[in-house]
Amino acid sequence: MSYGDVGLHRSTKQNNIITKNMDTRKPFAFISYSRKDVAVATDIRQRLEKYVYSKELVLPENRPEDPRYVRPIFQDLADLHTRKENFWDELKEKVRDARYLIVICSSNSAQSETVKKGISYFLQTHDNDTSRVIPLFIDNIVPMTEVVDEIVKVRNCPIYITKRDKEGHVGRKYCFYHLLEYLLHVDFYKLYNRYEAYKRRKATRKIMIAMSFFALALITTIYG
Repeated sequence: MSYGDVGLHRSTKQNNIITKNMDTRKPFAFISYSRKDVAVATDIRQRLEKYVYSKELVLPENRPEDPRYVRPIFQDLADLHTRKENFWDELKEKVRDARYLIVICSSNSAQSETVKKGISYFLQTHDNDTSRVIPLFIDNIVPMTEVVDEIVKVRNCPIYITKRDKEGHVGRKYCFYHLLEYLLHVDFYKLYNRYEAYKRRKATRKIMIAMSFFALALITTIYG
């Protein structure tokens, strides 16, 4: 289970069906990335689309079109040159309609013409509003495009830690809630404390269930 799954969970097959049914909706965010970083991009998209946001914390004007989840998030599955000729035209429509642009930043994406083109077109169609561009770095801050480099100078950006140990797990958790902070315009600690409260409730339920089974076993033993 991912740390963003506060609320109802669905199977991958169900999520794929839901995603297909949401094609007519404008993307809440468009993920721009190098094909070499597809694993990170996919993980971010799945975590976001599973997250149940709080209507008490998120103002109506900052909510996604989906009334419950942070959806839809658009992620293309290959670089521009690997697809049919009209792929860029289709991609432009999604970039233009997206409310936010999440840029997966790495040495790979720094060299990707598709990523550069996506950033440029997003700004052209969003009044050059860089507050809607969210750079997310993989492991370390690296030089990117001029626009992203300028954002890094004035804003703390999420960093996705790829290590699979405890430190990496905590790093990805902080990265996710840092990203949500920008997308939903809710303070990081309010989001993170909500997650911690959810974990405590879940742990309490597990303890209560275990105690119930123990009590039942004890009664069964006593009364045969």
